[in-house]
Amino acid sequence: MLENYIEDKILNKITIFNLLFEFKKLSFDELNEIIILPEKVILQLLDE
Repeated sequence: MLENYIEDKILNKITIFNLLFEFKKLSFDELNEIIILPEKVILQLLDE
């Protein structure tokens, strides 16, 4: 249950991140200040 909750939160953050990038056309650094994904999560995503 908790794992699903955490996974949903991560997916939501990624979705928001993508939407902001798409619609706002902000630089990666600007987006990074708005939404901070834990480094570990980012590394896991890169490994997949």
